[in-house]
Parts: sequence; C-alpha cells; structure tokens
Amino acid sequence: MRQLGICIVFATVAGCGGNVKNIQCSGVDWAAEGYKTAVAGESVREFDQYRNRCGDRLEADAMNAYVAGYGKGVAEFCTYDQGYAHGYARQSRRDTCPAELRAEYERGYKFGKFSLERRIESVKGMEEGHEMSENVEQMSNPQ
Repeated sequence: MRQLGICIVFATVAGCGGNVKNIQCSGVDWAAEGYKTAVAGESVREFDQYRNRCGDRLEADAMNAYVAGYGKGVAEFCTYDQGYAHGYARQSRRDTCPAELRAEYERGYKFGKFSLERRIESVKGMEEGHEMSENVEQMSNPQ
C-alpha cells in the first residue's frame, strides 16, 4: 500500500512530464527558437508554453524575436518541395502554413502522395510480371 501511495505522489508530481519541454525563460536565442519550431512544422503557438511557464521572467522582446524567426522558418517549410517530401514519405500533412503559403505546400503534398502511390503500383506490377514469367517458364520446361 505504501508503494502505491509513493507511485501516486510521483505520478502527480510528474504529471504530463513526457510532453513538457525543458523551458528556459532567459538567455535564449528567440529568433533561432522560432525558426527551429517553424522548420519542424510546428505551430507558432508553441511560444505559448514559454509565456505560460515563464510569466514575468520571460524576456521583454522574446515574442517579437520568436515570431520573426518563425516567419523565416515557415517560409522555408511551407514550400512545394517540403510538401512533396512529406507526401511521398507518408508523413501527416501539417496545417501550420499560413494561407499565402499553404497552396504550394498542399500541391506538393498531394503530388508526393500521388507519386508514391504510382511507384507502389509500378512495383506491384513488376512483381506480378515477374511471377507470371516464372510460371510460364515452369510450364514450358516440365521436368
């Protein structure tokens, strides 16, 4: 029973610890952090974690620098090529692209998925053709 009590206390203290980032409130390159968030395909709302956890300890210009870095990163992330790569790799489509960049990313994503499906069909066709030729060969050379 005592072990159960210790486990409950530990679980309460740990909470959702697996999903919480180690958050620093100062001395952070906020532009780089925003950029890194964007190129990972994450939402600009990730900054809310800093704001919520740091409160008054958050540096005054943190949000402006973060958003500026995020803007640069999202411009690199929300491209046709990135969309194509995500679609071809069967990664889930990200909804972080702003409206003015979303169309190119979406177009690439759809074409990447289409290209992968065509390739899979092609490989399946080649496998079936190989099996058929083996069967024909076996039928023509009875033993």
